[in-house]
Amino acid sequence: MDIEIGSKVYISDGEKIYEYEIYDTVVVPDTALEMLSDDRAKEKDEAIISLMTCYFSSKTGKRFFALGELVDEYPME
Repeated sequence: MDIEIGSKVYISDGEKIYEYEIYDTVVVPDTALEMLSDDRAKEKDEAIISLMTCYFSSKTGKRFFALGELVDEYPME
């Protein structure tokens, strides 16, 4: 996977752009449903983004997660 700790991720809701910085990456079994809960955001007590994809192939039984914390937000121009 090409995303690394320290990478920037930008998303928009059509009004604002949100900038996140990746603080953790992890490979987990595809049965690790705890990765889909809000527990990590609650632990950090701030907004986070959780990006998930199959780990190279859907047949590996693994998922790759990249977790990022909100570092900035600004209006779209």
